Amino acid sequence: LKEAIRLNPSVSRYHFNLGWLYGRIGEKEKAAAELRTAQNLEPLNAFNYLMLAIYYFNEATKAEGVNPYGSNAMESGVEEYRKALSINPSLRIDGYSRLLRDYKRVKEALERYSL
Repeated sequence: LKEAIRLNPSVSRYHFNLGWLYGRIGEKEKAAAELRTAQNLEPLNAFNYLMLAIYYFNEATKAEGVNPYGSNAMESGVEEYRKALSINPSLRIDGYSRLLRDYKRVKEALERYSL
């Protein structure tokens, strides 16, 4: 993927996939940076925001994780989830049910932020 990005740095999907991979191996800052790059390259792709929301929700469930930008991971996840929903409201059903199933504290956050 790094070579694909070097050759085609403006392809959002490459950054999205690399961000996902970094997240899987625990490279938190690199994961968030690549997912942000994907958002910047393709700002109307709701899945770029949804993936970053899932990343932050996952961090929040790991002992109140703090994201690389310094704010609470749960709050950052809610913010990214809201952005995803503003682009594609149909993600409310799929995203909401998936997040509730996968992450213990998401229901609490969604209720707190009235999502």
